[in-house]
Amino acid sequence: MILVAQETSALLDHARSLIEYSKPRELVKHVSDLAGKNDAWRSMQCINLNAAESVPSPSVQAILRCDLSHRAFLGEIGNRRDKGAKYLDEIEAMTIELAKKLFDVDYAEYRPVTGSVADGIAMRCLTEVGDTVLALEEPRGHPSWREIGYAGYRGINVVDIPFDYEKFNIDVDGLTRIIEENRKAKLVVVGSSLFLFPYPLREIHRITSEIGAKLWYDGAHVLGLIAGKMFQDPLREGADLLTGSTQKTLSGPLGALMLHGEEGLDEKIRYFFYGHLSSIGHNRTAALAVALAEMLEFGKDFAEQIVRNAKALASALDKEGFDVVGKGNGYTESHMVASDVKKLGGGQRVATRLEQCNIICSAFKLWTRDEPYHGIRLGVTEMTRYGMKEPEMKSIAELIRRAVIDQNDMIDVCKKVLQLRNEFMQLHYCFENHEKPSVVE
Repeated sequence: MILVAQETSALLDHARSLIEYSKPRELVKHVSDLAGKNDAWRSMQCINLNAAESVPSPSVQAILRCDLSHRAFLGEIGNRRDKGAKYLDEIEAMTIELAKKLFDVDYAEYRPVTGSVADGIAMRCLTEVGDTVLALEEPRGHPSWREIGYAGYRGINVVDIPFDYEKFNIDVDGLTRIIEENRKAKLVVVGSSLFLFPYPLREIHRITSEIGAKLWYDGAHVLGLIAGKMFQDPLREGADLLTGSTQKTLSGPLGALMLHGEEGLDEKIRYFFYGHLSSIGHNRTAALAVALAEMLEFGKDFAEQIVRNAKALASALDKEGFDVVGKGNGYTESHMVASDVKKLGGGQRVATRLEQCNIICSAFKLWTRDEPYHGIRLGVTEMTRYGMKEPEMKSIAELIRRAVIDQNDMIDVCKKVLQLRNEFMQLHYCFENHEKPSVVE
């Protein structure tokens, strides 16, 4: 923490110095240059394994630059205080209907600008002040639906759902015991930032329904896999509400969806929405409509290749000498791979070393809320959209071994990373490239 504070202070000092001694025009150029360098680095020079990211198609990126990016309209479709939204109304109607079709639901709320905003609205709609909520323990659970987030704002009593770290899944027997001890609980929240395997949701629903609690499935990371029919179908398996980020495996713009089949819940969401957010970035809504249409066309093939690539990367890392989480259960059924790198210096050290070699990932807590970052979390969504398949996953695992275990010269590893990355510059699973990458047997 002290090191992070020192780095932050140095960056702020540098920014103050630039502002003090530069002309405004020079500052504009400097910021533009930094943005350009980021574009080149992240889109052409890096292997991005951040599980919380993907890359939107050229069509989605183009729409994000449209006139709607700086417009603000209050109200809902066809009922605006601010006029001038006749085209936006049609776009929003299409976004709603596309989401309903893709996920086979009766109600879709598309306006939350982040998953955390969707979490706040969900917590407001599904609880009353002082309620008891059962939620996955940290580091599995997300802060936005715990005491540090919206639950804390509403005086919610949060009780941990036990997690089976051997199976890397919810401990159903432990949940049964917790339910018996908290029969007045009104809400059960499941979902994770490290989501390797589908949950036994039908069994969880059976347990939670015995006390009349609502079941909310936070599919932030796996929403695209759900759309592609490659993870699980939460709303058909007992969840009352499915939320998820639109920029992760769904590969759209930043934002979130709230999906369900209950008219009363829809009325609550619409009523409470403006207490959380007024302006929503209407260019994002138009871009989301395009991303949803792309998933209708390409989602199944995309999701299937994502899961194949994640399994291939996990297996290859195991063979390269890494301690891969979930090995006994087939490593993963999602886009994510996790590795315990405590013996290699810990997650922060390993993730920093990989970043220096132009491989992007996340340091992560694997086991308990009190431990340091013992692990790293890797995701394959973005590289899959660039057309990489199982052979490339083996190459990436070798590069990670060279960088972390062998401690090869960073410049040499960077050259090999760039060589591999330069072979995959065109996006797939979108209408700009109708050809799907051939399947590797």
